[in-house]
Amino acid sequence: MTDKIKDTLKKPDSSFFTGIGFPLVIVCIVSYYLSYGYVGYKLWNWFILPLINSGGKPTIGYMIGLFIFVKLFTMKLDLKGYLDSKSEEEIGLITVVTFIAPWLSLFVGYLVKFLLL
Repeated sequence: MTDKIKDTLKKPDSSFFTGIGFPLVIVCIVSYYLSYGYVGYKLWNWFILPLINSGGKPTIGYMIGLFIFVKLFTMKLDLKGYLDSKSEEEIGLITVVTFIAPWLSLFVGYLVKFLLL
């Protein structure tokens, strides 16, 4: 065998998907969807159902809650544009913000529910 092949065989595989990388990606994806699902469920029960049950008589609290609910599911990140033009730190920050967004929406919805309704 040539030296290049021997060196290649001796090097450990540094692929992301070997070791902890792949399970970490699966856990992140599952937690992402569970977060948005749970927060959407709570906001629906706090703002949408009471609005429907009240005969459609909106108050400012219900309208703010409706806005939070709609904004949670309609905000869009242009990931391709971010990945092409941003540094690794900025991409990491965008990733963290994506995971924090539903919980921040839930917190704001909680404040609206108990302060305005």
